[in-house]
Amino acid sequence: MDGGLHCIVTGLEYSGTTLLSELVMSAPGLLGPFETGFLLAPTPARFRGVSAYYARAQRSTAPPQRSEASLSLSAEDMEALLHARDHAAMYALAMNRSPLLRGATRFVDNTPRYATQLRAAMSRAPGVPTLVLRRSRADMRAVYRSTPALLLPEEKLATNMRVFERNVAAAEKAFPDRLYEVEYDGHFHDPSTTLPQPSPTSSTRSSTTTSSERCSAATYYSPTRRAPRSSASSACGGSCRF
Repeated sequence: MDGGLHCIVTGLEYSGTTLLSELVMSAPGLLGPFETGFLLAPTPARFRGVSAYYARAQRSTAPPQRSEASLSLSAEDMEALLHARDHAAMYALAMNRSPLLRGATRFVDNTPRYATQLRAAMSRAPGVPTLVLRRSRADMRAVYRSTPALLLPEEKLATNMRVFERNVAAAEKAFPDRLYEVEYDGHFHDPSTTLPQPSPTSSTRSSTTTSSERCSAATYYSPTRRAPRSSASSACGGSCRF
């Protein structure tokens, strides 16, 4: 998908996907992250039915701010969005018409809800790499407990995580060459951690680099093997910095 969407970042809500997106966005020419929800709609015409994201994309009376979620599209732009040829055209239109995306060549779509239908979302963005952030149940429990409005019963959290695992597994089976899984515990708890860099010829040989080096040093994990499966350079073009 050329001209617009650079990569998708998703994971459980409040798991830290914005932090991951900001690291990816250190690549030149990127803006975001924007939580568009475009890929939740089976077709562009049905995006109106994704009401929360449809409303979020529209222009408000306040001046546009990048810190806000809205793409600040006009009523005319929103109509054009619904008549877009496909999802790639939706992203291209947002790039061309959103006042927040001027000067950018690509942007990052950070929508946690894609994780609830990951295989379908990825099928609507052919060729686009997807980064899935994984976080332990203990971590997620702590996040919810620290924010009373988010507090979930243990049963509900366990159910959400089981559903998440099923969705990620299905997406990995369908798109193994463009799904990248990031272990929160392995990187974000200690940003100075030294990470192994997978060798392009052998998974047993590795060099080391600090997290301030290029993102090709970040290690991604498969949901079944929990072993290095690809470097982030495939997903962020080798130019983003950790």
